[in-house]
Amino acid sequence: MKNVLVIAYYFPPTGGGGVQRVTKFVKYLPSFGWRPVVLTVKNPDFDIFDESLMEDIDEDVKVYRTYSFDPIRWYRVKRYGPGSRFEPIGRELVPGNRRLLTRVLFSPARMLFKCIRYVLNNLLLVPDDYIGWIPFAVFKGLRVIRKEKIDVIYATGKPWSAFLIALFLKLLTGRPYVLDLRDPWTITPYGNSEGIKQMLERFWEKTCFSYAKKVININEQITNSYIKYYPKIPPNKFAFITHGFDPMDFTNVRGINSKDEFIVSYVGTLYSNTSPDNVLRSVSSLVHDKPDLKNGMRLKFVGFVPDHVRRMIKDLGLEGIVETAGYFPHRESIQHMLASDALLLLLNNSGPSNNAQVSTGKLFEYLASRRPILAVIPKDTDAAKLINEAGAGRVVDPDDVREIEKNIYEMYVDYKNGGLKAHTADLDRFDRKNLTRNLADILNAVQPESS
Repeated sequence: MKNVLVIAYYFPPTGGGGVQRVTKFVKYLPSFGWRPVVLTVKNPDFDIFDESLMEDIDEDVKVYRTYSFDPIRWYRVKRYGPGSRFEPIGRELVPGNRRLLTRVLFSPARMLFKCIRYVLNNLLLVPDDYIGWIPFAVFKGLRVIRKEKIDVIYATGKPWSAFLIALFLKLLTGRPYVLDLRDPWTITPYGNSEGIKQMLERFWEKTCFSYAKKVININEQITNSYIKYYPKIPPNKFAFITHGFDPMDFTNVRGINSKDEFIVSYVGTLYSNTSPDNVLRSVSSLVHDKPDLKNGMRLKFVGFVPDHVRRMIKDLGLEGIVETAGYFPHRESIQHMLASDALLLLLNNSGPSNNAQVSTGKLFEYLASRRPILAVIPKDTDAAKLINEAGAGRVVDPDDVREIEKNIYEMYVDYKNGGLKAHTADLDRFDRKNLTRNLADILNAVQPESS
């Protein structure tokens, strides 16, 4: 059995979609001759936790947890209190700090405060807010590599600080490393860095990629974009392994819809690049034109919902039609999928080019649920291509409100007429175990010959 050091900031019991990929790799790697040893944090800057995910981690898997100094978290707690990053209550100023904050912002010290914040955001906190994890993880990683006789290092990002940890460990020990990007780094179409910070991030990205034995992305679009972006890096260094689903997660799970209404669900946290604004406008217009739909359909968000979305639901008068169910553990979220008549997938247009478009992980569990998908996503993405090839649903441009409205109504009519059909596409290639086999093949190819 060969040994791989898995570097992951987000790891169970941390929850959320970003944890699924590495958790399933750790679960299935032993089936292909690799013993995972995990290096993660003991105090993650996150507040989604799902203890049920620990069931996927075999008791024999060694998990080393280190401290991480996160100044941004400290600042956020001081300003907003210990409330959730996602729940509205977490975004309120701490009453005792309001007067203090006002004095800071409207005093001669304001300029000093801005200068410190600029230095932190653009010069020190690069490549991300979690550089405070790097020294602790490198120190612990050196000991773990010797103790556990590690052959290969695998790092998943973001946060991209995990990649710097892999780089430093490689330079200090000579062990080869593989990088796994759950999203594109500097070529992301959403909210990229600017100025000095962008230059520094690109330096670190190029350096990490250059020393890596393999750079794995989640779809072919991102892989091809990076090949074009870094022409001096050998193209065969880049590969992709898609997100997937674990059939075991669907075993003995049933979704029960006790009401006679058309339920469309979005399962997952809403982020800036998965805005439901146009969908809400479409639903508002639809029920205005066809009032009988008010009692015949429901749009449900299963996960954390930002304040502005809640306000929009209220402003559009959709409280009786749109439900915000809150966050659920992973297995229960699958129950919500299976209790739905259709599933909503969201991804905003990113501008003139979608070459590095992301593929949301929930798509593959949507496919596994066999529920029809309403994909409000750019039509030239890998996700759109996959849905069309599988015959798994409809793809609608995110900016076309009328087209969204038209497709929602057509799916509602199909539902009433018994015409909503489950797709029958072969999904074996997206089975988490088969995807882990692909990762194991990469690890086999990059391990030192003497191992």
